[in-house]
Amino acid sequence: VLRDGRPVWGGIIWNRQYTGSTRTLSVVANTFESYLGAILNPTTLKFLNDDQLDIARWLLETSGANAEILATVSGATSGKLRERQFYGWERKTVLDEMTKLGDLIDGFDWNVVISRHPQSQEIARTFEFFYPKRGVTAESSGLLFEYPGSIRDFTLSEDAQAGANVIYAIGAGEGAAQLVATSTVADQVSAGYPKIELTRSYSSVILQETLQEHADADRDRLAAPVTIFEVTVDARTEPVLGSYEVGDWARFRIEDEYVTPALDQYARITAITVSVDDSSGLENVTITLGGDEVTSDEDEDA
Repeated sequence: VLRDGRPVWGGIIWNRQYTGSTRTLSVVANTFESYLGAILNPTTLKFLNDDQLDIARWLLETSGANAEILATVSGATSGKLRERQFYGWERKTVLDEMTKLGDLIDGFDWNVVISRHPQSQEIARTFEFFYPKRGVTAESSGLLFEYPGSIRDFTLSEDAQAGANVIYAIGAGEGAAQLVATSTVADQVSAGYPKIELTRSYSSVILQETLQEHADADRDRLAAPVTIFEVTVDARTEPVLGSYEVGDWARFRIEDEYVTPALDQYARITAITVSVDDSSGLENVTITLGGDEVTSDEDEDA
């Protein structure tokens, strides 16, 4: 998808549906990363003190995922070493393995980045790795969204059932020998809040330290209640569509009788949704700020 000649989206058409009475064709597509959910890791291998981005690169290239979607793979390294065990007989998707690896504390972000050569205009796809995070940091961001102002509308969703305050990460092994790591939201537990528990399976993890990192990362993402902000902005109003992307930090000011005191903080953009009005052709943009990433400071766990 091009906007003013600039690539803003790329992906795979997974579904289409034709309706005879209206003569309309509905097309459902997802970004190129979605292909990783349709291909399995076939190889058994153990990594010992290897860079996490080397492991991610191995997952992509061994499965052939990058070749199938005609994407090159970044040669970046992070300096963060991991021990990791993969079992080909488990037939886990490459998407699942990549997501779990990247979601570790001190992990990394990754995306298929679409670019266009300025002279030849050729479109290129690249699996890019971003360490520690993708996007502009809070300290260097000049993005400002305000309500009332550039923000037309906003929603605030708080869901305790979607989160937990006690997380159990289940690792390799069976019975009494199975690895288990626990992570709690300490301030909620000490304040006497009822326990809300969740388990997460990491059967390929063989180190207790790594399993604890998984548990702590899940705790940070799923601390109850899970809070999600969504703001709707005009694509043509500053900051205009194209001046920000997923992963960027921005400043948000919201004054409303429900949001008390007034919100004035930095938050990380986790999703951008664009819709086009059928009658006017104008674009509306919904920006999502998710979970633990709605914070007043960009701390190391965000």
